[in-house]
This record gives sequence, structure tokens and C-alpha cells, in this order.
Amino acid sequence: GIPAAIVNGATPSVHPATLGQQGYSSIKAIKGTISKVDMSVDLSLSGNTYTATITVSSSIGLNNHQLRAVAIEHPINYTSAPGSNGETHFPWVPRLNMVNQGVFAEAFTLAAGQSKTFEYTFAKNSAWQAGKISLSAYV
Repeated sequence: GIPAAIVNGATPSVHPATLGQQGYSSIKAIKGTISKVDMSVDLSLSGNTYTATITVSSSIGLNNHQLRAVAIEHPINYTSAPGSNGETHFPWVPRLNMVNQGVFAEAFTLAAGQSKTFEYTFAKNSAWQAGKISLSAYV
């Protein structure tokens, strides 16, 4: 499939497969716009425990939105390919979904002007490379 996105609550009117043919007009139309949702993301390590702290703020009301957060390892390089396709370089590998393992998201609602902070802790995995773990979070 071809990925698609919603930016600032708007779906580009051009199908992703034809973006180039359309001169990227739908992307140019939203370029430079400022999101009404702001996120602060922090990941810290103390001993063998990571703490992910995510604060979501919004100038508009958010009703039943979803927060998703994933621990990412970047990059993973192997001296020989671990699989059959010859690949040895793996960028941005998802290692752990921090939010509810069953649905992979946490629902939340904010009134305009409000903020909410989410905190998740998880154990450091000995297979992960030190200093290469980061946090990806999105609403």
C-alpha cells in the first residue's frame, strides 16, 4: 500500500500515488501551517529502567484522541545479514510499544488550552544497544 497522512486534522485531497503528478500541491498547501497540538517528549534512563514522559497540549478541544508511543532503536547494523534478503542496516526499528499492549494507544480528551502528561516506565532490554534508544510519540 501507499502511505497516507492527515495533517492538522485535514486529509490532503490528492491520493498519495499521484502526489508527484499533481506537483505536490496538497503538501504545499499545508506547508508552514502550525499545529494546534503541541507535544513535549522526554526519555530518560536510570539504572535499567527507562521513563518516557509525554505532555500533550492543545489550543483546541480534543475529544477521544489516541496517544501512541514507541521505543525506537536506531540504527541496528549487522556484520552479516540476519535474514535471507542480504540487508544488514536497519534504521528506526520499533522495539517496544509503551502504551497499552492490547490496543497500542491511550485514549484521552482535552479541553482547549489544557495539557495532559503521560508517563510510562519499561525495563531496558539487554539486546538493545546503549545510547541508540529514542522515543517516537504521536496523537
